[in-house]
Amino acid sequence: MSSPVSTAVLALRTYARYVLPLTLLAIVACAPIVWYALRAKAPPDAANARAMLRFAYAVGATAWIWQVMLAGAATAVIAGVATRTPLGQPTALHRGLFGLLGAIVPGLAAAAAVAVGGLALVVPGLALLVLLSLSGASRVRGIPAALVASMSAARANLRLAAIVAFAMVVVDVAIVIVARFAITVPLPKKPVAAQLVTYPRMLQLAVAAIVIVSPVVACALAAVHHRALTTARTDARSDARSDARSDARADARSDARTDAAEPEPAAQPEPEPEPEPEPEHPAAPLRRSVGLLA
Repeated sequence: MSSPVSTAVLALRTYARYVLPLTLLAIVACAPIVWYALRAKAPPDAANARAMLRFAYAVGATAWIWQVMLAGAATAVIAGVATRTPLGQPTALHRGLFGLLGAIVPGLAAAAAVAVGGLALVVPGLALLVLLSLSGASRVRGIPAALVASMSAARANLRLAAIVAFAMVVVDVAIVIVARFAITVPLPKKPVAAQLVTYPRMLQLAVAAIVIVSPVVACALAAVHHRALTTARTDARSDARSDARSDARADARSDARTDAAEPEPAAQPEPEPEPEPEPEHPAAPLRRSVGLLA
């Protein structure tokens, strides 16, 4: 399992190097809430002001959806930081944009699954939030494949994925709470315009803070996913080497058993040496010559 410290360092290094491209992409990812916040106007009465406050809390509670999508952009650049071969800023912006676009559908699918699980019970919704928080960071094509890949990566680093997922939601909601108490004032029964105008400002401040924080969250999600992939590759290589050694030992034992089962060939008798010819008598040539003349 990867170290939480090394994962946090990788996330911070990625954010520090690509803060500008990731912030621009965060504005793109959070475009729906940014557009609404910029168009927000002072509510006419207290009832509409309270409705805007409830909307601000909803924005904080669901901002993780945009951050899961933005993790696709962070994933496109984090590998270079991890291997110390970082991309240039324009290249990072270009690849990050395509990573963000590729993460939109998996991010929406993860949000739908979490919503369905949350409607059933709170615990299944939270569990799905942790398991599917890496959907945007997955580079696998296809919605089912991306969700399954997110679950696998989250299970490989379950504690770390849970910490990042819960911190993501807590920080987003805390931003709205701080903005509310920092800007808005309690409304009387008949509020004046100066009191009502603080509510759209509160919403705009909360959205701006969420956009600023989103790249950090996205880098944390991408770092968890990257560490899970690295660990999986290392384990696969280790298993392959272990299997190769096991096969080699098995082959050696099989060869040894085969050699032990084969009978040794019988020893061949040594050939007897041929007898040496007796030395010829010195007078033998003369006798043969006389015999020929006779």
